Amino acid sequence: MFSTFRRHTSTFRLMYIVQICHGFSYYGMFGLLTVYLVKGMNLAEAESFGVVGAYVALGYSLLTFGGFLADKVFGSKRCLYLGMAFKSIGYAAIGLSAWLQNEWIAYLALTTTSVGAGLANTGPGSLIGRSYEKGDKRVDGAFTLFYQGNNLGSFCARMLFPIIAASISWGFAFVCAGVAMGVGLVAMFLGRRSIEGVGSPADFDKVSSKLRLLMLAGSIAVVIIGAWLLNNILITQYLMGVIGIGACIYFLWEMGREHGVAKTRMGVALILLFESMLFFIVYNQMYTSMTFFSIHNVVPNVAGITINPISFPALNPLWIIIASPILANVYNKLGQKGKDPSIAVKFAIGMLFSCAAFLLLSLASNFADNTGLISSWWLVSAHGLQAIAELMVSALGLSVLAQLLPNRLTGFAIGAQAMTISAASIIGSKIAGFTATPKGDINPLETLPVYGHYFLYLAVAVGVVGLVMLFFAPKLTHMIENKPESQNISGKTARA
Repeated sequence: MFSTFRRHTSTFRLMYIVQICHGFSYYGMFGLLTVYLVKGMNLAEAESFGVVGAYVALGYSLLTFGGFLADKVFGSKRCLYLGMAFKSIGYAAIGLSAWLQNEWIAYLALTTTSVGAGLANTGPGSLIGRSYEKGDKRVDGAFTLFYQGNNLGSFCARMLFPIIAASISWGFAFVCAGVAMGVGLVAMFLGRRSIEGVGSPADFDKVSSKLRLLMLAGSIAVVIIGAWLLNNILITQYLMGVIGIGACIYFLWEMGREHGVAKTRMGVALILLFESMLFFIVYNQMYTSMTFFSIHNVVPNVAGITINPISFPALNPLWIIIASPILANVYNKLGQKGKDPSIAVKFAIGMLFSCAAFLLLSLASNFADNTGLISSWWLVSAHGLQAIAELMVSALGLSVLAQLLPNRLTGFAIGAQAMTISAASIIGSKIAGFTATPKGDINPLETLPVYGHYFLYLAVAVGVVGLVMLFFAPKLTHMIENKPESQNISGKTARA
């Protein structure tokens, strides 16, 4: 294990530590957030779903702008330092809101972490990529270990933080998230020599004190505006809707400028983005409807071990750690036979696995005991299927979108993917509200059929899209692989 790490650059080893701290702090906080808003801040379930959906949407929206600042203005390393500081302060401030029972402080704290994530989250991957020479065969292995580190931190935090919250307090658990992020920041400072010669071009430019102050003031302004948006969910939803419609109109306008194969490939990109949005709508149920389903209707016991119901989402990174090498091995063997499935096929199969996960949960409602509780093994299996679906759908990366879109729209590809996840978060939290129970005592026998029907509807919707996608997969694959011979500056197809 240690010899594997020694094979890689010192930049990678430092960023691996940073990413574990990120996974531990973020997912530890996020795993508690929905339940904390209900049980700690006394919000209704539907309200908490809306806040969480808006929080995720805000984070992904800021990620695009933060990436631009890291590449072009402030530098990856400076953005990483500042972003980690914002995240550490924000996580700890959520704990302060818990102790003071102050909703406004909670919203300020959440948007502080969003600003921090926007500044910092593109940094580690960018620095790792820049620390290797082009063509270095170690790069793929480095990123595999990097994402495993993220999932390792996520799994440990999702198991540990609910225990801390239950045995000590919500506030102490959130402060622990802030401390974990602080550890990553200290590691960055102590290991700064490892990244001295690595960074974006902006990292090696001098930054004036005026620009530093402007950056800090702008970040604080975004925190205040973001907190106001979280406190006004309806306005946030309308705003995201307007931005989403505007992005679609712009995409269609750009598509209208193209001709032939280039235009067709943009159409394929639009289809894949739509399907990606649908997947993330159901994926986000993990932190909303599925979390409260585990609280209300699942026996909190796995193989004789009592588990806090809030810890069940820890199954997702655990299954990903288990399934990733297996799936990679399957792909390698199929590739050796020339049968590696295309992106379109992986997408379709991923959607069908997601369909199976929710179908399983719906079926489970028919096997509850006389108190309305189901065996936890149904949830364990559903999380396994959903993790495989996530691995299949993750085949759509920025590189794929960039290949499908004209070169002049590379920046738009980054924004489009972020907007897709933002829209999915808003929509997913909205529909999860159909399962929300009123405040007061909960009767599992009453909530069981609500969840059963809801999961069935999700399964049918995702299953239909998956089957349609599978049917058209050969055609989509042909359109993806049918590259224009060359493109002129305007993006029109031209023969060389």
